Amino acid sequence: MPISNKFVSATVKQQEEARTALKAIFTTIMYLGKQGLAFRGTESDTGNFMSLLKLRANDIDNLKTWLDSSRSKTYTSAEIQNSILESVAHSVLRSILPIIQSAKFFSVIVDETTDISVQEQVSLSVRVVSDSLEVREYFLGLYNTASTTGESLTAILLDTLQRFNLPLDNLRGQCYDGASNMSGKFRGVQSRVLSLQPKAIFVHCFNHSLNLALQDTISRNAFFRDVLSYVHEIGIILKGSPSRVAKYNELAGKNDPAILRPHPLCPTRWTVRVRSIDGVIFGYAALLELLEELSESGDQIASKAGGLRGQLEKGEFYLGLVMARSLFSAAESLSKILQSPTASVFRWH
Repeated sequence: MPISNKFVSATVKQQEEARTALKAIFTTIMYLGKQGLAFRGTESDTGNFMSLLKLRANDIDNLKTWLDSSRSKTYTSAEIQNSILESVAHSVLRSILPIIQSAKFFSVIVDETTDISVQEQVSLSVRVVSDSLEVREYFLGLYNTASTTGESLTAILLDTLQRFNLPLDNLRGQCYDGASNMSGKFRGVQSRVLSLQPKAIFVHCFNHSLNLALQDTISRNAFFRDVLSYVHEIGIILKGSPSRVAKYNELAGKNDPAILRPHPLCPTRWTVRVRSIDGVIFGYAALLELLEELSESGDQIASKAGGLRGQLEKGEFYLGLVMARSLFSAAESLSKILQSPTASVFRWH
């Protein structure tokens, strides 16, 4: 065989290996992204991405050969991972934009929060009604911002709509929480957008309104406020020590430690509290024994445990738990309905 043919054959083989490896890299990144898993560990060549890629190499011959070569260092780098993720995200957006544009009229749902890296993130979703009168919601992305003023957030919203080719003339609704920078009548996002598009009716998020109503109601009622405070403290005591959790599971006779175990309450989500309350109600006897043992031990929370046991021995505390469960159970069910993509202003009037 001529030497030129051997070079061509070797090149074709390398291209085939690279093609197989690149396909595996794409599918691995898409899988991790869909599952919401972290890509990288403490080092660039550790973490879920490289571990999964090496595992798949056991079943893909060309991938194993390619990973063992020096070329893989570039195409498995953090920069390439982020670039592929961005490409996949753009592909998803390109597939849903025609659906949004075909519906013509749309509403926006915007919220902002601080992520774990202490960066302000603005989420933007679009709500449309299809030709078959089906309500659909589509998430368009998260956007960093250094400022959370109404002016800055409005600029982000308008810029995003422009980049997605969604005319402001077709905007018919805007949904935010009750923060002044979002729903303020003068400088909030809703008032600024309304000045540009008077047909964009502002609707305060139903679930956020429910959350605020619960928070205000419970905060004004000392009885329920104290009951929930004790539930929260019990959850903290258990969460603070694996040995306490093990002892509680032993006293409760639980095979599955995750079932109905008391948990601390979320400080902001008032509509998600039934699980924590149930953990105290259904583990009442075991909690009494556990708190008694802790109060008589040399544990640093002995005094707190004794105080909580004293509360659990009161009939009014148990009554408060049952009443609180009834209230929050209804609120939690309502919360799930209000967060449904098919919920609308029309349904609640």
